Amino acid sequence: MKMKFLISTLVLMLIIGCTSDKTTESVYVLRVNDEILSKKVLLGRLKQSRQYKNHENFDRRKVREFIDALYLDNLILVADARRKGYDKQEPYVSRVRAGKKRLLTGTNGVLFKSVVPEEIRVTDEQIKKLYKQSKFELKVAHILVYNEALADSLYLLLQNGADFAALAGQYSIDAATRENGGELQETIFLGKVGDPFEQAAFELKRGEISPPVRSNRGYHIIRLLDFKRHETKPLVENRDLFIRLAKRIEKGKIISNYINTLFTDLHFTIDENQCLALRKILNSPDVSPVLSLESLPESLRNEPLAEYDGGQWPVSFFVQFYKKAAPELRKGLPLEANFHEFIKRNIVRELMYRDALKKGLDRSPEFLKTYKYHCDQELLRIAKDKLAEQYLDLSDKNVRRFYEDNRNLYKKGDFNLLKEHIRNQMRRQLLAKLIKEKSRELSKTLTIEYNEPVIDEIVQALKM
Repeated sequence: MKMKFLISTLVLMLIIGCTSDKTTESVYVLRVNDEILSKKVLLGRLKQSRQYKNHENFDRRKVREFIDALYLDNLILVADARRKGYDKQEPYVSRVRAGKKRLLTGTNGVLFKSVVPEEIRVTDEQIKKLYKQSKFELKVAHILVYNEALADSLYLLLQNGADFAALAGQYSIDAATRENGGELQETIFLGKVGDPFEQAAFELKRGEISPPVRSNRGYHIIRLLDFKRHETKPLVENRDLFIRLAKRIEKGKIISNYINTLFTDLHFTIDENQCLALRKILNSPDVSPVLSLESLPESLRNEPLAEYDGGQWPVSFFVQFYKKAAPELRKGLPLEANFHEFIKRNIVRELMYRDALKKGLDRSPEFLKTYKYHCDQELLRIAKDKLAEQYLDLSDKNVRRFYEDNRNLYKKGDFNLLKEHIRNQMRRQLLAKLIKEKSRELSKTLTIEYNEPVIDEIVQALKM
């Protein structure tokens, strides 16, 4: 193994390019080729360890053993995978691209953090209102539809005396409630089913019907059937709980308003000609249940259904989401309003991603740190998969042999039912041994550096 133990602080600074304002993000403890384990990551992990919590003393030897046990093999695999060019090939490229989108636009991603203020203010009136609502449980019925235009039409019919239960049975896409007039089996209480639905339901009086309310499932028209009161603790004892709930509701409103503005800000448009052609195909009962890209005319397959600043939403994306949609939803898609709503709902993530790129959030330090970790984990995963494919025999025959040799572990369980579980268990056990063997071989061909001065700093930090 080619080791370089760095003694001089001057040499250390020359190698890692540190300045007087160096941070634990840039200071490494272990380097394998260009892959590093940072001081911050290691120190954080050590402080979470059982040994640290049990007040065991860490010296240099124990820290090195900790590094070798948890990080060395993985860094070696990642360095070797990058040397072999796995990071330029599939499936790595697709995985990290998908991961980038997910990290930027996820609930805890940098985009939402840029949209939602760090401190959300709520008033005493909001808190008292939520406390009052918490004293009740509601029995409600609803009609759930996919597009706003239909919801508005149904609401107008109800205002003019139409039967709620009959409309629920005819139009609602909620299979669990439509046969029962839209009635939910369980009562709802504050915090149970989601903010938009709850807020509308708790505003109603017995027998009243709400205007259409949008949620992540579609548009609801809600009817309050009945309610009952129950005892609650005094507000002073639960004030913090209602403050958090009020802030969660305000956060939801901020995010909803942001998403609504995206369509205008990014100049979102739908190609009506392409949509009409696709809707005609969907209107055929012979095609719509088994829609695939191959079943569409070539002239339609690669055409965009929608466009926005810097991007397009092609027919192939529509087909992917269509296949995942509930049968009740697919039946309604030939309708123009449903079709438009379906596109808008499923394109939101793309618009958020485009907005994040437009704002340069993919270059922010917070994102880059998380993204680097994601990329390394994907490369490690691929390196392990390659090892398993090349060296492990996980055929049914070997899985059966493992099962027979370890019958006491499976309590005479049926092999066919346990087969995939056993295969995964075999893979984990055999792969762990294989990684140890291969990392020892690979270490002879890689440059491995332990940063001894920084390890000493960590030892001192753990004593504080």
